[in-house]
Amino acid sequence: MFAVAGAFAQRRDIAMLVRSTGPLAEDFLLLTLGRSCHYLIGTPDNFYLFDPGLSVHVPMLLKRLNDHQYSLKQCAGVLLTHLHSDRIGGVPYIKQLHPEIPIIASSHLKMKLGQAAELQAIYESDLALSSKFALSHELKKIPPVDYAKLFTIDRTLSDSEQAALTDEISLRALSFPGHARDSLAYLIEPYNFLIVDEGVGYFNGREPPAPGFDDSIESGLNSLRKLLDVELRGLCMPNSGVLTAQLIRKHLSAVVQQTQDILSESRRAFGAGVTESEISAAILHSFYQSFAPDPLLSFNLQRSFEKFWQQILTTKGSISGD
Repeated sequence: MFAVAGAFAQRRDIAMLVRSTGPLAEDFLLLTLGRSCHYLIGTPDNFYLFDPGLSVHVPMLLKRLNDHQYSLKQCAGVLLTHLHSDRIGGVPYIKQLHPEIPIIASSHLKMKLGQAAELQAIYESDLALSSKFALSHELKKIPPVDYAKLFTIDRTLSDSEQAALTDEISLRALSFPGHARDSLAYLIEPYNFLIVDEGVGYFNGREPPAPGFDDSIESGLNSLRKLLDVELRGLCMPNSGVLTAQLIRKHLSAVVQQTQDILSESRRAFGAGVTESEISAAILHSFYQSFAPDPLLSFNLQRSFEKFWQQILTTKGSISGD
């Protein structure tokens, strides 16, 4: 296993991790901002962008686009996987720069964005996370009221709906609950690459992966089991890069097994009288520690741990699917 940049579509049987900015296949590009991964499909005069990230990252994202001869003016649409600000906080800034760009997501996500409290939470979270980076916010800060007005969903996709992106490339939207209730994954055809959120867990090389089931452990396990029946050639993750070939099934199976083991061990520990603080500390230090100098990855791991742990506490042995 190794990190590599460049197209590898001609050798799809090779198991590897792609972590650097560069082409994944024809008209399919990976852009990295630190550990945050962003995917782009199409040609410079007509392309789609997936999950643009935080507002503080928008200037760097635009620079990366320009470095590869892409311009935001030619963006045909921005597709969202879920509502966490680390993936979509910069959307209003993109809409402010180019109001004609359609934002595409699930109908449930659109419904949630109609709630003032949800938009306010995204706005505040984006500001808080953006402040963790030693970057100047080159774009003028958008006031909360304008931020809410700019954050609109222009088109929705339902589960299993297909849409053409280019003459040769299409996507199929897949409901993918687990990390968030409204999550969508996007199967890119004919490459059979899947663009996903943290519901596939956090890849950690040779170390055990960490589950990313912030919303529902049960739903997340079901989502991963369904993926194991899909023939994937690439798993496009939000913070680790792209897994290919045998690494995909190995990682997904490991997340499922790891989750089941954590639940089982936690139940046994509770039964043996081990304290909650001891159990939670063991889970945190075994799976959710990051040594990468990226505050966003550290934040995501901590959030996933806290959400995962709260579910363990509220169920204490009643989670199905184990």
